[in-house]
Amino acid sequence: MAGKITVNTLQIGDSGTATNNFHLETNVDGSLSLNRGNDGTVLDEVLRVNSSGQVITTPVKHQVKVSGYTGHGSTNTRILRATTIDINVGTSITYADSATLGASFTINDDGVYAFTMQCRPGAANAVAGFSLNTTTPTTSISSVSNAERLGFAQSYAVNSSFTVSYIGYFSVGDVVRPHDDGGTQNSEFQIFAVRVG
Repeated sequence: MAGKITVNTLQIGDSGTATNNFHLETNVDGSLSLNRGNDGTVLDEVLRVNSSGQVITTPVKHQVKVSGYTGHGSTNTRILRATTIDINVGTSITYADSATLGASFTINDDGVYAFTMQCRPGAANAVAGFSLNTTTPTTSISSVSNAERLGFAQSYAVNSSFTVSYIGYFSVGDVVRPHDDGGTQNSEFQIFAVRVG
């Protein structure tokens, strides 16, 4: 047939930034996927059309999980750090770890996000939680202003575990940090961040 082009994948857009392009791909089950990203660097599946022509919406996964306590930032002395990135999927959350600034989760897309932290402090009456765009990263989370504190919990005995969670709407550029009182955490320390809407 005149003008016929047969391809299995097609990149739409020629930006050097993968998130500014789309990618069409046929799958072995006869479906067609529309993805964000470049040919060979697919970031997220936006939607899928099955072999019957029905649109199947695909939830885009955006999640980060880190674990293992490795101290605090040397400048931001109440911002925790983790040793291991266990999960890092999608583009809505950027996780960064800095020896000076500690850990941070930067929001790249407006939406609803959930944050959960599990701790087992090495001291009684230790506190830990999450701060938002904090201007006081050297202050205990229990003394951070309500406007910057998303929530915190307290241990009542040495090595007693607790969990802190927060679900809410965040805007592009918001920075969430694991924030405590500067005490030592044990190996059960982990944080999970996920976009839920």
